Amino acid sequence: MITPNSNLKWITLLISVGFLFSKSLVFAKENKQLDSLVATLKTNLTEEQRIINLSEISWQYLFSNVQLSKKYAEEELQIAIQSKNNKYIAQARNDLGGVLFRLGEYTNAITQLNTALAIRKNLKDESGMASVYSKLGLCHDELANYSAALENQLAALRIFEKEKSDGKISYTLNNLCGIYRQLRYYDKFLETLKKAKLLCEKTGDKRCLANFYNSQAEYFDHNKGYTSAINSHKKATEVMLEIGDSNNLAISYSNWASILQKTDKIDEAESKYKMAIAIAEKLNDANEIALFSANLAIFYNNQKKFKQALQFADISEKIATEKKISVILKKVYRAKTIANAGLKNGMEAIQYFTLFYELTDSLFSKDLLQQVSNQQVNYETEKQINENKLLQKDNQLKENLLKENRWILYAISITALFIVIVILFFYFRRVEKEKNKLIQERMLQKEQKVLAVMDAEIQERQRIARELHDGIGQQLSAAKLTLAGISSEDSEHNLLINNAIQLVDDAVSEVRTVSHSMMANALTKNGLEGAVRDFVDKLSLIKNIELQLEIIGLSVNIVPEKESFIFRILQEIVSNAIKHGEAKLVTIQLITHDDELVLLVEDNGKGFDSSKVNEANGIGLKNLYSRVEYLNGTIDFDSFEGKGTTVSVTIPL
Repeated sequence: MITPNSNLKWITLLISVGFLFSKSLVFAKENKQLDSLVATLKTNLTEEQRIINLSEISWQYLFSNVQLSKKYAEEELQIAIQSKNNKYIAQARNDLGGVLFRLGEYTNAITQLNTALAIRKNLKDESGMASVYSKLGLCHDELANYSAALENQLAALRIFEKEKSDGKISYTLNNLCGIYRQLRYYDKFLETLKKAKLLCEKTGDKRCLANFYNSQAEYFDHNKGYTSAINSHKKATEVMLEIGDSNNLAISYSNWASILQKTDKIDEAESKYKMAIAIAEKLNDANEIALFSANLAIFYNNQKKFKQALQFADISEKIATEKKISVILKKVYRAKTIANAGLKNGMEAIQYFTLFYELTDSLFSKDLLQQVSNQQVNYETEKQINENKLLQKDNQLKENLLKENRWILYAISITALFIVIVILFFYFRRVEKEKNKLIQERMLQKEQKVLAVMDAEIQERQRIARELHDGIGQQLSAAKLTLAGISSEDSEHNLLINNAIQLVDDAVSEVRTVSHSMMANALTKNGLEGAVRDFVDKLSLIKNIELQLEIIGLSVNIVPEKESFIFRILQEIVSNAIKHGEAKLVTIQLITHDDELVLLVEDNGKGFDSSKVNEANGIGLKNLYSRVEYLNGTIDFDSFEGKGTTVSVTIPL
C-alpha cells in the first residue's frame, strides 16, 4: 500500500466487495458470454477466428480487468504478426494501444497506435483510422499535448461524421469536451457538450451517457452550479456502477470530491477522494493513483493539513516524474509550493513554485496556442466546405490564455507587494506597540509618584493637625484655666485678665479651625461631595458673602488621594476669591462627564490682569498649580481688573 492513510485499506476492501457483488448481479449474462469466448480459445479455431475472439475478449476485459485485457491483446498481436495479415496486425496494435492507454503507458500506447495508423492508411481503412485517431487524441490529452490531442480527435470526428456513426461521434465529442476544458475554451466546450447530449440520448449508449454526465458536471462546476454538478456526478456513477466501468468511476469520484469541497462538505469530499484512490489501487492504475493523490494533496492544503498534503504529493510526484506526466506534475508542484509555505519551509516552497511556473509556461506557450488554433480552424474550414459554408477564424482561445498568463504575472507581483506591506505593517505596529507600552509605563510611574506625593501631604497635614489639636490646643486650654484661677481686687487688673482669657479663647478657636481644615474630617466621612457642601455651608455663615453651589454627576468613585487634592484646590480658589478678590458672590460648579471632572469658580470680586498670572509669586497660587499638575489636569484664569474672576480646572479621572 503506497498511501499513508490506513483507512484506505478499509475503503479498498469495501469498494472491492461492492464491485464484486454488483458485477456478479449485473453482468451474469455478459460473464457467461465472456467465459464462452475464453473457452473457444481451447478449441481448434482458425487463425482468423482466434484473432477475432482474442480482440473481443480483450475489449470485454478492458473496463473490468485491464491486466487480463493486456494479456489477450498481446496474444492477439503475436498471432496477427504470425499471420502476416496487415488488417489483423493493425487491429491488434490498435487494441494493445487502447489497453496501454488504460494502464497509463501513454508513450508505449502512442507507438503502437502510430504503427496501426500507418498500416490502415496504406489499407485506406478510414473507419479503422478514425478509431486510431480517437485513441491517439486521448493519449496526447493525458500527456498535455493538447495541440496533438485536438488534431487527432478532430480527424476522427471528420471521418465519423462522414460515416454518420452517431455512437462514435458522441464518444469523440465527449473527448473534445475534455480537451476544450483543459484549454479553458468554454464557449466551444458548451457547444460540443450540447451536441454530445443529443447524440447520447439518441443512441442510448450507457457508457457514452456516463461520459456525458461527467463532462456536464465539469461545465456546471466551471459556472459554479455546484448542486447541478453533484447531481450529474451521481447520475454518472450510477451508470458506471451499472456497466462496471471501474476506471471512469474512480475519475468521477475524484471530480465529485472536488465539488463537494467547494460546498464545504469536507468529510464527504475526503471520503470520495479516498474511494477514487482505492479503486485505482485495485485496478493497479499508477497514473490514476498519481492523479488522485495530487488532488487529495490539494484538498489537504485547503484544510491546512500541510503534512498530509506533502505525503500524498510525494506519492504523486514519484509516479508522475517516472511517467513524465506534465499535467499531474503541475498539480504536484503547486500543492508542494502551498504545503511547504504552510509549514514555513521557505526554500522548498520557492523551489516548487519555480518548477510550477516553468511547467505552466511550457504547457501554455504561444506555439501551443497557435497549434491549437490552427487545428480548430482546419477542422471548421473543412466542415464548412463540406456544408458549403464559411466560418471566420476564432482567436479567442489565444487571447484568453495570453491574458491568463499576464494575470498570473500580475498576481505574483501583487502577492509579493502584499507580503512586503504586511511585513512592514506588523513591524511598525510592533514599534508603535512598544512605544505605547513605554508611554503607559511612564504614565503609571508618574501616577504612582503623584499618589505618593498626595499621600505624603495628607499624612503631613494629619500630623500637623494632631500637633495643633493635642499640643498647642491643650497648652492654650491650660493657660486659660490658669488665667481663670487668678483673682484680684483691682478692677483694672481683672479686666486685663478677662481680656487675656478672651484672647486665649480666640486662639483655641483658631487652632481648632486650622486643625479641622487640615484634617478635613468631612472628606473622610462623606467623600468629596459631602466635604464640599460642608465647606460651603460654613463659609455661608460669614456676613456679606453669598455662595452658590451646583454639583452634577459626581457619582463616580475617586481615589481618596485625588479627592483630597481636588478639595484643597477648591478651598484655595474660593479662599483667594474671598480674601484677595474681596468677592461678595461666589458661584461654584463641580461637574463630572466623559471620564473627567471640571471645577468652575466664578466671583464678582475686584479681579486682576490674568495675562500676568504666571508672574505671580504667591505660595497659594504655586500650590494650586502644583496640585493641578500632579493630577495631570489643566487650570485656566479668565479675569480683568474690576470685572471679577473665572477659574476653570479640568482633571482626568
